[in-house]
Amino acid sequence: MSALRRFVGQILISTTTRISVRRTASVTTETREWMSNAARLGNDSEDEPYPLTKEEAFTFVTSKLKISDPETLIAKDRMTFLNQVVKRMKEETPFATFYFFLSPPAWEMDEHHCKNWMLSGKGGNCWVINTFMKALLECLGFKAHHVCGYTQGDDYWDAHISTIVEDVAYPSSSHLVETGVRIHISSPVPLDFVVESPEYRFHHKTLKFFKKGDELIACTQTATTEHRDEGIMYDSRGTPWKTQITYHLSERRNGPAYLKCVLDLLRKTEMAGNRFRAPFNGMVLFAYLTKEKAVISVLAYHDEIDVRRFHEDGRVERSEMNKSDLLAFLMEQFPQYSEREYLEVFKRCLTH
Repeated sequence: MSALRRFVGQILISTTTRISVRRTASVTTETREWMSNAARLGNDSEDEPYPLTKEEAFTFVTSKLKISDPETLIAKDRMTFLNQVVKRMKEETPFATFYFFLSPPAWEMDEHHCKNWMLSGKGGNCWVINTFMKALLECLGFKAHHVCGYTQGDDYWDAHISTIVEDVAYPSSSHLVETGVRIHISSPVPLDFVVESPEYRFHHKTLKFFKKGDELIACTQTATTEHRDEGIMYDSRGTPWKTQITYHLSERRNGPAYLKCVLDLLRKTEMAGNRFRAPFNGMVLFAYLTKEKAVISVLAYHDEIDVRRFHEDGRVERSEMNKSDLLAFLMEQFPQYSEREYLEVFKRCLTH
């Protein structure tokens, strides 16, 4: 199996970001301390403010998300506006690990770097996108909080952070807003169901959500039950669904404090000379191509490049590209990054 195939397998098997921190005896003292600290980040009464101003929020909505007159839209119909914001975030903001290979590297960043990264339209992973998204919505007048989650099959700590928006459709309503994952979840998901949600078609994937105690379980449609012990859920008709992300609805997280813990852990890992695992040892980009109405995935590792277009009808196109082809494609599609930045990422991720 090639290095890229192993890398792609690690990426495509999941929908959130992960690093190699295991809930086993091999977990270091620093990691145990980090997990202990992360578990205490749930008290919203001690919520650290995210460094985003109301003026920056409205400027981002009009300039980057291209939504005109947001104040009027919010006053007229908050639910319609929320749908627009989520849709435009998924279309305009790529899920990308590029910031991990640029200066300053991720382990030297703070919440101010992450904010500026988002304001420039460069995107990021869940840590960057979803912490910004909650702050953005709050600046726009919405009530929101963070919850944690994990990817099915991982024995890692709960590395994922997501957003729940409250009281929009009606008092006490709640919606999952998930702009910081690879799956193209392009609208808020209402959480007013008891056991299982309706089916949702998000671009090329069909999703269903289940509730089990404190857990909200996001699943994609699957045609196989071969691995019954790996998160197969069954709906009321007996149809199998593959678990992708499990959220802990009652475990709230503080975004800026969580970012500080994550970045501190990355810093310690780097200083210790430990190797990062996918997606932090290769180039990852998932984004929406508006003109083609396709979701693109770009994965690059060692001397191999994997580029795929996912179409709404389920078709998947693979493109053969060398480094020059990839550079030209990225600069055309994602001009928010400079040629220098792309070359810096290539230098870190590709060997030839």
